[in-house]
Amino acid sequence: MRGRGRRSLAQALGWDYLVPLLAQGLRRADLGKRGEDLRLACHRAVVSSATEAVQLSADLARRTAHLKAVAPKLRAKAAKEAVEIFFNP
Repeated sequence: MRGRGRRSLAQALGWDYLVPLLAQGLRRADLGKRGEDLRLACHRAVVSSATEAVQLSADLARRTAHLKAVAPKLRAKAAKEAVEIFFNP
């Protein structure tokens, strides 16, 4: 995700800054490590966070496709506008 996309995501989540993948995967005990132990903890954190991010994005893509597929079948008066809100924050 490039600059504008990261800012948009942070804004959509109500955050001032986007938390990097590294921070998501670090544990409290990792913060006291130094040297090689810290480096390995950081590598593990990035790998586990990236894996989770990919899984979440795949789930979001599936849900988006489903919503787009059922949107034309919705019968409420404002259904089209409501669906558009999800796709254009």
